[in-house]
Amino acid sequence: CVLLAVAFALDPVMAMLALAVAPLLALSSRFFGRRLKKRSKMGREAQSRLLSFTHQTLRAIPLVKSFGTESRNSQSFERLADDVVSLTQRGNLLGSAYGLVNGLITTTGVAVLLYVGSSRVLSGAISLGTLLVFLSYVRKIEAASGAGFKIFSKLKAVEASIERLVEVMECDEEVRDAPAAKPLPPPHRGHIRLENVSFGYEPDNPVIVDVSLEARPGQVVA
Repeated sequence: CVLLAVAFALDPVMAMLALAVAPLLALSSRFFGRRLKKRSKMGREAQSRLLSFTHQTLRAIPLVKSFGTESRNSQSFERLADDVVSLTQRGNLLGSAYGLVNGLITTTGVAVLLYVGSSRVLSGAISLGTLLVFLSYVRKIEAASGAGFKIFSKLKAVEASIERLVEVMECDEEVRDAPAAKPLPPPHRGHIRLENVSFGYEPDNPVIVDVSLEARPGQVVA
């Protein structure tokens, strides 16, 4: 605020030109902010899938070896790892593009200021010393705004992480009883019978399909 006040005191016309880039920078932040947040969220989800798969595979190494699924698990790991790398690269590219656009806007603003200021010096409206002092103040303002833009991009990534955490904490239980589910009878003999049972953690990805099983008291079935 002090720098802006000094800039207006030196030359109101030049100060208005310096502030003319502010709407462009705001549009740039609005345009890239949503995309940075979305890309960061997608990256967090991809990392979560990779870590979950790795954790489950390492805990089930004996089963993986027993069923000979090493090659399939390796392919799944490579696919998940490629997704993480691809999303990370795209996020870095988007962040670099955000910094490049802001740098281009500010550099263009300084060039316009230098041209207009040189014209005003030649016309005698301001002195050369006033122009140099004004440009130094503009550089300080740009340095402060540049630091703010970097913080803004980092906050978008943090915001995506916080939203993901809130979604996990507020999610409902995936496995629920049907509205008309009948209560289980009290246990007595331990006779279990499953008829045409299908189950899956996801609607379109069943784990077991149409399984029938009967286990009598004292019988080992698996």
